[in-house]
Amino acid sequence: MLILRGHKVSLQNGLNAVFESLKQLRRVPTASAFCQARQKLKPSIFIELNRLVCEEYYKPEQLEPSDNPDSADSADSADSADSADSADSAEQGWRGRRVLGFDGTYVNVPDTPELRKAFSVQTNQLEHGQRVQALAGVLYDVYNDIGLASDIGPKQGEQDILMSDAVWSATQPSDVLVMDRNFVDFALIAWAVKHNRDVVIRCPTNGFTAIQAFWKTSERERVVTLSLPLHPNTRRFVRKHRLPESVQVRLMKFALPNGGNSRNGDTEMLLTTLCDAAAFPTHEFYSLYAKRWNQETYFDRIKNIFELERFSGTSEHTIRQDFFGVIFLATLEGALTQPTQVKLQAQDERRHTQTRARVNRVISYVALVNHVVALFADPSTAPEQTLEDLQYLFAQTPTRHRTGRRYQRPALTASRKLRFHRYTKRIIA
Repeated sequence: MLILRGHKVSLQNGLNAVFESLKQLRRVPTASAFCQARQKLKPSIFIELNRLVCEEYYKPEQLEPSDNPDSADSADSADSADSADSADSAEQGWRGRRVLGFDGTYVNVPDTPELRKAFSVQTNQLEHGQRVQALAGVLYDVYNDIGLASDIGPKQGEQDILMSDAVWSATQPSDVLVMDRNFVDFALIAWAVKHNRDVVIRCPTNGFTAIQAFWKTSERERVVTLSLPLHPNTRRFVRKHRLPESVQVRLMKFALPNGGNSRNGDTEMLLTTLCDAAAFPTHEFYSLYAKRWNQETYFDRIKNIFELERFSGTSEHTIRQDFFGVIFLATLEGALTQPTQVKLQAQDERRHTQTRARVNRVISYVALVNHVVALFADPSTAPEQTLEDLQYLFAQTPTRHRTGRRYQRPALTASRKLRFHRYTKRIIA
């Protein structure tokens, strides 16, 4: 419980708060005793707790029809996003399928000899300003705000984390994986095809010959066959795992609203293994891909609200405990706030409001952290009562957002960035 409650106060004050909430203040252990005891706790306990939350959430009787509105702020979303709402099933997915995003993010960890060996050391071209970083990857349900699986380790290919058993085992046949341009990789596409998963990936202008050729045409859609590249590592991987050496994919071009702001000008291209245009209409893929923005806001929350990089120790063991604990808390928050979000949406529909209300994630996170001991460990409080209190708190002061709103991001100078990280960020934290 202490690991889940976070580390925004000193360790001893955190212990005092937990035992006071359990009405056992006279039995508070020392910080040293806690540090020794936590070495016996495997980080995998949080992985298992996360799996149990997901298992319970995806039970058919738990699913409720609603549309997670988190993509409204996306620079990729468009006013036409509502055109595909009819394709969203009551199971909070797209055409009866789960839509999962996967992405990685770099995490700064303390600089110790142990963590230098366990993770990666980032340097600049002059080998100054070294920083120890880990690569964290999360498999995320973009409709339901649920982190299904995650892993953290040294810097490597993000595809390697996705195809690892720790993450891939959380996917299911017929899942649709929505990913950014870094994942246009033949081995990954062939891996998904072999395991009966489909992908929707944004394409760069370079890469496969078929993709480069399609960029140069005026066509808006084309089905092409990708063949096994000549790269020795890719060929070795494909043949080792007996993956198909050619895959059929569908390429689609989309004009961005207001001229767009991407590096490709006013046009973006999507690649998908869903090649049947009759069963999967082209116009739905733009708003489907826009849902991927929810994962970007998810990373923003776990880094800035959950304060993922504020670790409680300097060993690899404690880093993994804290990381998987934060992922579990974020998943639990996503599952518990869904009923409140459904009520807020129904309230907006009754009132015909021009903006949409969302659960205030800062309030929901603090409420969950403050009640985590009562929810899991206090025998004097019924869990049902704690859940009722949480639902009440989740509904307080929701944030409101206008669909399709846009704003120009101001350019930050180097001095403003430095001031933010040196002073403002510390004040906010």
